[in-house]
Amino acid sequence: EQSVLSILAVYNDEMSIDFLTKSLNTEPFKILKAINNLVRRKIVDEKKVEDQISIVFSYDAYKEYVYKKLNNSTKQILHREVAKSFESVLLTDGAQITSYIKLRYHYSRSNEAVKSLKYEVYILNYYLNFNHELYPSLNNFEDNDKLDYLLNDDKSLKWIEDMELEILRVKNTCTTTQTKNEIEEIELTFLYCKGRYFIRCGNYNEGTRVMRRVISYANDMNNDSMELAGHKQMIIYGIQINDTNTMINHIIPGIKVAKKLKNNQEQGVLYRLYGLYHIMRGDFESAEKLLKSSLDMFSNSAFVESNNPISIAAVYNYLGEIRNAEFKFDEAMEFYNKAIDLCEGVEASCLAIFYINAGKTSFLTGNYNEMKKYLLLARKIVKQFDSYWKTPVLEALTSLMLFLEGKYEETVQYLQLANTQSNIINNPRDKGMIDFVSAIIASEINNRRESKYEGLKKYLNNEPQVYYYNSMKQFLLFVLKN
Repeated sequence: EQSVLSILAVYNDEMSIDFLTKSLNTEPFKILKAINNLVRRKIVDEKKVEDQISIVFSYDAYKEYVYKKLNNSTKQILHREVAKSFESVLLTDGAQITSYIKLRYHYSRSNEAVKSLKYEVYILNYYLNFNHELYPSLNNFEDNDKLDYLLNDDKSLKWIEDMELEILRVKNTCTTTQTKNEIEEIELTFLYCKGRYFIRCGNYNEGTRVMRRVISYANDMNNDSMELAGHKQMIIYGIQINDTNTMINHIIPGIKVAKKLKNNQEQGVLYRLYGLYHIMRGDFESAEKLLKSSLDMFSNSAFVESNNPISIAAVYNYLGEIRNAEFKFDEAMEFYNKAIDLCEGVEASCLAIFYINAGKTSFLTGNYNEMKKYLLLARKIVKQFDSYWKTPVLEALTSLMLFLEGKYEETVQYLQLANTQSNIINNPRDKGMIDFVSAIIASEINNRRESKYEGLKKYLNNEPQVYYYNSMKQFLLFVLKN
């Protein structure tokens, strides 16, 4: 009975009978007898969730009393045993954030610095996957209302800086070869997190420098999964600055690694990115073929819409972009609405992209009420994520929406914001969109003398043709570059 109480106090949560048996490594009948006695004496309660039976202290005071009575060495050993049992479950059931958090807690309490650090890095990567991936895989996330996956830039940077110091501290205390190898794997994952963070924030020099190290180290360590992850981040960097040369330099090696891993899901993602590469080069026929191949890959990996709507929705979004470029706006809206329908209810940044594209297309078809609806929905999503991805376009379109509503002071404010954010990301297509919106507004106010337009005229002090020319220039620079 004392063993059951001790490990239950250390566990600090409801514990299943199966997990208790595994942790204590004792005959099940002896454990059941002890549990029955404890339940009868109202020290612990039994709980049944579906087919799983768990036990928990009847009162928190009992748990705290038992834990305080344990000496430090016993606590350390028990925390270590609980952590080991968790790891064996993790290998069977797959990665879950709650398991990572529990493992970090128990290994830190058992004075296992390397193991604790390992799961701290896993947790960071887990959160950044949701916050920084434009199209995150929902298969990697728990459906748990108690978890808040949103993480702002300030918290992310502080976390990264603290973790880097901890890695250096732990590295300096390593003595065995095995521990040093484990630290190298941890450091590789950390560098990946650090590199992707800087890329998302527009610090491209530092971000790409770190990510190239990740690809090189992963190749040397035969870590194919991390090498593939590094290639994908470099592709995303290429997308972010509209550099198709960088994209293709990492798409082809990425596909090779994905095939080596026999991972249809990752191949599907890379074919989607390959399709986007061709969209950006204006080869819509090749792009559409690759996007349809991407959908086939997701189907072959049992990637049905109910399991991972975001990957399917991303393909629909790009098909919508093709139809938009072909001036088939009704068909484009059909694809955007398909993407939106798949992802509504999912708190992921990509939904803002679908809303922005739908809003832009609504404007092009003269449906201003729909434009406003989609842009306001996009703003709700963007507020939750500290990312500059496509926000310059959103701010530019919002300024246009406000201009159409006669809110001229706010129009200037959002145009200024769009330009500021565009300078951070340095994406020529975004700059082109801002100039295009500026051309539309400038042409509307060009010959107006009313005082209400003074602020706009002061900010947009060039002729409309200048903004239109700049918009076309950005497009031509992109074409020539790629």
